[in-house]
Amino acid sequence: MTKSELIEIITAKQKHLPAKDVELALKQILEIMSDALSQGERIEI
Repeated sequence: MTKSELIEIITAKQKHLPAKDVELALKQILEIMSDALSQGERIEI
């Protein structure tokens, strides 16, 4: 699954959220997760 596909899925399921808002939130989440991993932290999903 790509980031674009995930944005489309979330937008389809949460019709009240604009795609741009979903994209910004997802980018922020992925950045935080990436930073945590680069610092040797664990991530649980």
